[in-house]
Amino acid sequence: MAENGKGRRRALGGFAIFLLILIILAICCDPEIRGLPSRREPAADAALTVYFLDVGQGDAALLLSGGESMLIDGGPRDSSETLLTDLESCGVTRLDYLIATHPHEDHIGGLPAVLEQVTVEECRMPDDTADTVAFERFLTALEEQDVSVDVPVPGDSFSFGSCTVTVLAPLSAAEEHNNNSIVLRITCGKTAFLFTGDMEDAEEGELLRSGAECSANVLKVAHHGSQYTTSIDFLQTVRPEIAVISCGTDNDYGHPHSALLRRLDDLGITAYRTDQCGTITITSDGKEVTITTEREAQP
Repeated sequence: MAENGKGRRRALGGFAIFLLILIILAICCDPEIRGLPSRREPAADAALTVYFLDVGQGDAALLLSGGESMLIDGGPRDSSETLLTDLESCGVTRLDYLIATHPHEDHIGGLPAVLEQVTVEECRMPDDTADTVAFERFLTALEEQDVSVDVPVPGDSFSFGSCTVTVLAPLSAAEEHNNNSIVLRITCGKTAFLFTGDMEDAEEGELLRSGAECSANVLKVAHHGSQYTTSIDFLQTVRPEIAVISCGTDNDYGHPHSALLRRLDDLGITAYRTDQCGTITITSDGKEVTITTEREAQP
């Protein structure tokens, strides 16, 4: 009987360990517990959901509205796996729009992997080319997947779910790729989001002089918070409540620059950074915006 008791205890102990392993695996695989966007639909009152994805030193934003999806940039190539995991976590298998703001690797490097795994209906990109491996891979992926490409011009607008997307820039061709960035203003009811790619001072000044409507509740800060963009004049024109900065932890460029952070602080604009907060999720019900982050920023 003693031997049978020991056997039962060993069996129970083994079963308990097995259950513990299953619980750990469930925790590790649950997107919500890991802080990733879940497969659940956005809140019922969310007319627009924007995920500013944490792709390290690069840019990528996933937008969902009215059953449609849009990806603005795709981060660097080494973020491809992370990007695909995030798209899967959001249940995205099809993109209505793919926007490549400009041909730098930290914005298009992850897009070939997306094109291979996700159905893309249409790509929009500036009339700009780069003699780089990253750009060639991107063009090859577009061709292999037979994706139509459109070059938008300022003043173009199109519907996206319950939103309207307006192209503000580039207004003219520039030698520097950053200053050829596509700039989009996306309105959802009374709220607006401004996406600026890597726009620097020259394009920013041209945009301000154009008199285009730039006001927005949420500003995706240009060029990862570089010191060469997002001037006081620009911020006072846009008047954002929230500024989102996409940058990598301890990056080699010193992004975001301390002078930029001071400008935001001086104007009472709340800044959120992917290097501190991970993926940043902002929803709009058409009247106001709500923000949640993957993790709390440490002081």
